Formats: sequence, structure tokens, C-alpha cells
Amino acid sequence: MTHRTQGGFDTTALRGPLPRTGQRPGGSRLPLLIALGVLALVVVVVGAVAARQGTGVLTALADPVLLGALGLGAVLAALVGLLLALLVRSGGRRSRRLAAFAAANGLTYHPRHPQPADLPETGLFGRVRRGGQAGWISDVVVDARGRHVEYGQAAVRRGPSRGSSAEWWGYVAVRTPVPMPHVAVLRRGRLGRPAAPFASLRQLAQDVPSVPGLDPRFTVLCPAGHERDVAAVVSPELFDRWATLGLEVEILDRWVVLFRRGRLVTLDPDRWQELATMTTALDARLTAWEAPRVPGRPRPQAS
Repeated sequence: MTHRTQGGFDTTALRGPLPRTGQRPGGSRLPLLIALGVLALVVVVVGAVAARQGTGVLTALADPVLLGALGLGAVLAALVGLLLALLVRSGGRRSRRLAAFAAANGLTYHPRHPQPADLPETGLFGRVRRGGQAGWISDVVVDARGRHVEYGQAAVRRGPSRGSSAEWWGYVAVRTPVPMPHVAVLRRGRLGRPAAPFASLRQLAQDVPSVPGLDPRFTVLCPAGHERDVAAVVSPELFDRWATLGLEVEILDRWVVLFRRGRLVTLDPDRWQELATMTTALDARLTAWEAPRVPGRPRPQAS
């Protein structure tokens, strides 16, 4: 049995009206804090000018140049504060929608990953850990009703230094009770070679042969002797889904991790239905492959 229905997800909360809830902690105080900050800035500047000129505060305030500078600074500070308030409000609304969407479908939403150390050492998560960004795995939606499936995104630094800019990568991580060989399904780049995005996957492409004839859009890297395992898990439907969603795949031990450059957890209902269809198909293939390998698990009935 798959871990979700064939009908996909209920996506009403992603676009529909949200029930009113209490203010986010500190959210209602943000405008007041901004106003107090601007006032404090004015007091400090006026006091400093008065002290330097050896005049009183009222005399300093009569200086038109100082008044103009203070006015411009206050306007700029207010605009920055307004922008920050809008960003906080927008982020809060997005989190509320994802949380409501998760609750409506029997899932769990975490703004930050609760246990990033539990994720496997795949190319994506290994890169995140080496960059010291384990806390940057966010917007995690977990389906634990049957097989563990989680959707999320991780920030990956573009360069080796901590000052490097980061880009978002989306992922789907699927658990299996049966250890699997280290396999990767990578999009073909120029000249038909796999366009491995992480160093560990580039090394895998050098060490492990590819399986020919599965899909011309992907290179499937698989250790010798495990070709039948891979053929049992992948399918033409899954290749099509992965191509549509821009996903690549790395299988390591008890995890199947699908990943792509760019955010995957969004408020787009169509995206979530595509993810539901893809993970349902993957779950069915994994269930069939696991059946003879898990003691006591019945074999799935042929449809």
C-alpha cells in the first residue's frame, strides 16, 4: 500500500483563505521597535552634534543641514523597517500555509529540520554539512504515515569560504528498510556525460559503471552486479516524472534522495500534485522490490 492516496494532496490551504491566528511572537512589536530605533538614532546624532559644537540641543536642532540629514535618515530607516516588516509578514504567512497544508494531509511541517544529523551522507547533504549549514535545511514537510518521506530544501554555498553566497536546492528523501547499493541517476550533460553537481557524485561517475539502455535523458550509475535491483526500482514513468520536475537521484544505504537546484517546497498546488504522483509511483516500485527481502512482508498483488 502506498503512503498516500492516488488522488494526491489536498492543496486548499496553499491558496485558499487561512483561519485567523494569534500574532507571531514579536511580530506586532516590530513597527514599535523600528520607531524607537529611529528615535534613538535622532537623539544620538543631535546630542553628538551639540557636544561637538558646544551648543545646546535646541540650537543644534535649528541647523537646517542637520535637520535635512536627520529627516532623510528617518525616512530611509522607516522604509527599511517597512520592508523588513513586510518580509516577516510574508514569511509568516508562507509558513502558516505550509503548516495548514501539512495538517490537512496528515503530514508534519517543520520550519527548520528537527534532526539534520539523521539525513544520509549523500552529495547534497554532505555538501551542506561541510559548509556548516545543517541549520539551513528548511521548510521540511514529513509524511510518516507509512514509509518515511520528507520534502524540504537546503542552502548550499557556491564556494568554499563562509562568505560565499548560497543557493537553494530542493529535495525529497525516501526511506527504505532494505540497504541498497550506492546508485545515482544523473541528467546527461553536454556530450552525453553525466552532469554531476557535487564532487562525491563526480567521483562516483569515475568509479562506477553506467547501465545502458534505461533512458537517454539520464545516466544511471550502478555497481556491477546490482543492475537488476536498479531496473526493478526505476521505470519509464519515474524517468518522465524526474525529467518533468528537474530531479536527479542518489541512492545510498537505506535512503533514496531526489534533488534539484532551486526550491522544491512551494505554495504551488500543481507542484505538490506532481510530487504526490511521483512519490506514489516510487513507493510502489520500492514496495515491490522490498517484498522478497523483508521477512513477513506480503508480496504486492499484481494490478
